Amino acid sequence: MSPRIGLAYSLTPSTVIRSGYGIFYFGGQFDNINILQLNPPAGGSITVTNPATSPVATIETPVPASLFPSNPIFNAVSLPPDRRHPDTYVQNWNLQVGHEFGGGNLLEVTYVGSKGTHVDTSYQNFNQPDPGLGNIQARRPYPTIGRIRMQGYGIDTSYNALQARFERRLKEGVSATVAYSWSHLIDNGGETTNGGGCICQNPRDRSIERASGLQDQRHSLVTSVVWELPFAKHMKGAPGYFLAGWALDGILTLQSGTHFNVTQSFDGQNNDGLFERPNLVPGQVLGVPNQGPTGWFNVNAFPGPTNGEHADVWDVAAQPVGGAGDSCAESDTAQEFPDAVRGEPAVGVSGGDF
Repeated sequence: MSPRIGLAYSLTPSTVIRSGYGIFYFGGQFDNINILQLNPPAGGSITVTNPATSPVATIETPVPASLFPSNPIFNAVSLPPDRRHPDTYVQNWNLQVGHEFGGGNLLEVTYVGSKGTHVDTSYQNFNQPDPGLGNIQARRPYPTIGRIRMQGYGIDTSYNALQARFERRLKEGVSATVAYSWSHLIDNGGETTNGGGCICQNPRDRSIERASGLQDQRHSLVTSVVWELPFAKHMKGAPGYFLAGWALDGILTLQSGTHFNVTQSFDGQNNDGLFERPNLVPGQVLGVPNQGPTGWFNVNAFPGPTNGEHADVWDVAAQPVGGAGDSCAESDTAQEFPDAVRGEPAVGVSGGDF
């Protein structure tokens, strides 16, 4: 069952309150056959590492035989051990107040909420050991297997937004729409299966992964205007055919940037981790006063590489950093003229993006 309900109440002749709630189910990832056929003996992969000191792989010989171990340990792809595949479902709800005023002006303010449960993902290295010293392979939960990419269905998402929209219906040759959204997306996985999988520092414990989502976009402003050009509006005959009925319209979009994760490129935890987050230097903050191409975050907030004599802990919480915003402007000109065959209006359009 997917229960849904909607309500509408006319508070006054010009004010309406609307609300709704619904549950929507999705199948999620069903590519189980393709997942399992990637395992030995039908298929498989191994992970090799070119030594930082005295490398054996070079530009002249990029894949030498000496790079591969004599007794390779294969990676694996797996489904959850309990074989459960719960359906992904999303709960959506909203509350809106709309008010019409001034003979053709409409203002709507809406609260929108959404919660995703059992969202599918994949854990890129479920077999990585806890941070520590010593041989990595011997410390893995399954030491006879290399990396394990495992399908999972435990990601939760939360979205809340305050939206406002103003519309001026066509009056005196001008119509306009302004829409603004202030929102926040939170999840505990980072990405879905097809988006690259869970960017979890500890794939067996997502308790510190809850943070702003990588698709979180706090602010979005979209405006559009249509202006029916007044010149030649009442011309008749051939001049009116070519000069009357022109309109100019434009769309302006301004959006804040999405987030990105800061990870370290070296294995400071000595556990073959794929998404290791650096520690924060005490007293430092992530943000910078003026984000731009010269700096999106405070690089001094993170320590340099370790010397390999110790392993960092992995309780550093996810703290995505806000990226660059987007802006787009589009303009069009259009003419409405009678169709020579049917006597109906037709439209010619030209436009450009900036």
